[in-house]
Amino acid sequence: MLATFVLLALAADTPAPPEEPLYKGEAPGALGKTAADRPTLTVFLPAKDKATGAAVIICPGGGYAALMMTYEGRDVAKWFADRGVAGFVLRYRLGPRYKHPIPLQDAQRAIRLVKSRAKEYDIDPGRVGIMGFSAGGHLASCAATIHAHGEPDAADPVDRLSSRPGFAVLAYPVITLEGMHAHAGSRRNLLGDKPDEKLVKSLSTHTRVNKETPPRLRTSRG
Repeated sequence: MLATFVLLALAADTPAPPEEPLYKGEAPGALGKTAADRPTLTVFLPAKDKATGAAVIICPGGGYAALMMTYEGRDVAKWFADRGVAGFVLRYRLGPRYKHPIPLQDAQRAIRLVKSRAKEYDIDPGRVGIMGFSAGGHLASCAATIHAHGEPDAADPVDRLSSRPGFAVLAYPVITLEGMHAHAGSRRNLLGDKPDEKLVKSLSTHTRVNKETPPRLRTSRG
């Protein structure tokens, strides 16, 4: 009983990790003002004596309809932070309410935002990567293969930075959205019931790998 009480007391004293909005004010394309309309990053920073300067943005899975924020999100970010890598859990907007390109837009914004705060987070902006699980793995693969240079004249300084991640880690990802190997639920939630076939093919991200794709792109199965 005493041990249980001590553990509960310690847990109660542990501050919750900060959750930062991706955008100032209303997110572009927002359809409402609820939490589901406001994408965020939950921040897990390593102890200063452990920090390596690397960072990873984590995209939980859930078929583009839900987010497995614990075991594909916060638990993973804490594991990285304990090993010196800053972890950022992305709560991105979901289907069927939000379809492509909104989730990708949120992932690209997350990469730019973390880079823009490199000094604050004590990280190297060139070592900001992205990781995803299942449908979150698809989103991470989209961010790794569909990225843009910054807009030098953008009013928002965050938008002046590149959205290209330094590396990508894909855990049991959804990759193709075509044919019998597609994850039908993810495709439907992201693209609707009757998506254009050219769009389906363009978001089957194995077709997009090229010399601009982050060099340490990895795929794991679990």
